[in-house]
Amino acid sequence: MAMRAVGCRVAIVERDPEPAPDVDHWRRSGVPHAVQPHFLMGRLRSLFLDRYPGLFAMLREEGVDEIAFADYLHPLARTRYVPKREDALLTVIASRRTTLERTMRRFVHRNSMATIIPHTTVNKLLLAERDGTPYVCGVETRTEGSSRIIPSEIVIDATGRTDALARLLASAGVESNTEHFPCNILYFTQWFRLRPGKTFPSTSGLPGQIFDDFVIGALPADNGRFSVTLQVHRDDTELTTLAKHPETFREFCRRLPAIAPWIDPDRAEATGPIYGFGMMDYLWRSWVVKGEPRILGFFAVGDSVIRSNPRFGRGCTWAALGAHLLADVVAATRDPRLRLVRYEKKLRNTFRKDWMTMLAIERTTQRRFQIAVGHTPATLRDRFASLLDRCLLESLIADPAVFRAVWSGYNGFARMSSWTTRFDIWARIIKRSMVGPGELSNLINQLRTRPSRSEIGEILDRFAIFSS
Repeated sequence: MAMRAVGCRVAIVERDPEPAPDVDHWRRSGVPHAVQPHFLMGRLRSLFLDRYPGLFAMLREEGVDEIAFADYLHPLARTRYVPKREDALLTVIASRRTTLERTMRRFVHRNSMATIIPHTTVNKLLLAERDGTPYVCGVETRTEGSSRIIPSEIVIDATGRTDALARLLASAGVESNTEHFPCNILYFTQWFRLRPGKTFPSTSGLPGQIFDDFVIGALPADNGRFSVTLQVHRDDTELTTLAKHPETFREFCRRLPAIAPWIDPDRAEATGPIYGFGMMDYLWRSWVVKGEPRILGFFAVGDSVIRSNPRFGRGCTWAALGAHLLADVVAATRDPRLRLVRYEKKLRNTFRKDWMTMLAIERTTQRRFQIAVGHTPATLRDRFASLLDRCLLESLIADPAVFRAVWSGYNGFARMSSWTTRFDIWARIIKRSMVGPGELSNLINQLRTRPSRSEIGEILDRFAIFSS
């Protein structure tokens, strides 16, 4: 859509077949995490409203919902809530990725924005040379055994976490500067559907609970669907085993106060199996090395060029924003060297600081897991950081101003770490910590309630499921 808006003719080579009529049964083999929950940030909603109001209207017609800033506030916090103009921006889109993608495809077809070539793979990049630098001038595709050459002035890599086209370039000797860090995290997700007449439970912030050895959350989507996702560390054998089996998964959820109301059989029913996903890592790839482009006519967007732990909800939003950054650069100059240099500079200026913040959080998360399971002793600094996290959690629930400051960064309207430099926010957090949870004590205690490690073992034993 972004490239068509600046006058480009667009052909999309799509590995997967056309969408299934029922998105509940549409499986994207080319995007294995499509069945995982997706947090569609306020920044993405603003992009749709500004540039594609017709698409946004179609999404609403398809049952996609919105969750406003005030909807996340605890009832006690609402009594001290003073709305601000920017709060309207902090509205997120509640949708399954499959619903979002199917609606976007219909919008593209309806407005003749691109030719989509389904069930087709790219098995070769056509390389030429320009001023001593390799130049991608098209692709060779394969559909059901037959090959086809598609010439193009620009080739855009949107293959995501598979890195398919990056590997083709590497095999051709094209150099890139790639920063790569593993997450060591596994996701296990089950989808549910509200029963007739039922509604989602009320929440205080994002519905979930965070611990050093696991994170669990429920995320509303379109048409009464919602997901429950358990995030565990790869080498946590007990929780990994528990998460794979519906019986133990749901028994575990029933013992978590923030999740239990969501999966109450009177409220909702499961719509499918548990989907696991482990292709999670941090990546920043640049084709400009030592100030010089190593490839021309080729650009990467989304997870092909920048990726992080999906729990931060950056994937779809950054992919859409990055595509528009690329379109703006393509419209501004025809010089292929300038295009790549300017595009990567825009990516760095727009996303780099947040990417580094998320990577730092990831490293802290991995260390806390090692401490929680007894592999690493906690230092005084670790204990102080945990205390700050507790104070922040209480303030996020009790103080709309603190929640607004953090939520603005989470939704992409400020740097993720911007709130940490604000004296007024720290003053509120410190004041809240001195007062204590007060009337929120029951809620805070609920968010800290969880099965112990021995109880996790008991759940596995009860269902005769043994970790190995």
